[in-house]
Amino acid sequence: SLAKNGTWWNGGTWGVAALMQRWQTLQTDPLNPLTPPYSRLQLTLAAAKQDVGFTDVDFFSSAVEFTHPTLINGKRAIAYPSFSVPLQTSFAYLTPKVGVHYTHYNFDQTNTATSDQNRTVPIFSTDSGVVFERAAALFGQSLVQTLEPKVYYVYIPTRSQNRLPNFDSALQDVNFATLYTENQFSGNDRINDANQVTMGVSSRLLHQDSGIERLRVGVAQRYYFKSQE
Repeated sequence: SLAKNGTWWNGGTWGVAALMQRWQTLQTDPLNPLTPPYSRLQLTLAAAKQDVGFTDVDFFSSAVEFTHPTLINGKRAIAYPSFSVPLQTSFAYLTPKVGVHYTHYNFDQTNTATSDQNRTVPIFSTDSGVVFERAAALFGQSLVQTLEPKVYYVYIPTRSQNRLPNFDSALQDVNFATLYTENQFSGNDRINDANQVTMGVSSRLLHQDSGIERLRVGVAQRYYFKSQE
């Protein structure tokens, strides 16, 4: 893999990365053969610019060629521009975000009759939270204790994806990080529909002089306004 980062447009940032993956799968049990992963040749471009009017602009794109000795082969191109409006004070923030995730598939016709496919999915989210602080002491150390409620809302309309291949997507484990993400799938072949809100609260103990984090605890729950399809 290779990567290159830089700046542009009055402080905007960009990054380009290239990746080539090839696999050797050890077949230890001939009665239970393993399906090897797809090999891939991938190029990605990401760019971001803050303070464009009242918005922050982000752009992610990738072009990938997937090859496999027995499964369907093809190419996938992605473009995901998004715009967010960060509203922030010294103790609270509210960040609405809207974007459009576009995907194009081009298939190798030697092992499939499937025609090229497109998918366009609008994505809306709002991230908000408040940070409270108070002085604390523990084992003779001067600390700052925080209380940080957080609310994260996501809306993604349903898109039929039955005819799309699954080159690199899998359902992510549910944990404190993935509860606050737009898509419950890793990779880019599957995008869940969503009308949901995640509510949580965390608390941290910070060293008052150095700011070193000594302890972090948290709890969160996701609520669905409709069943996912």
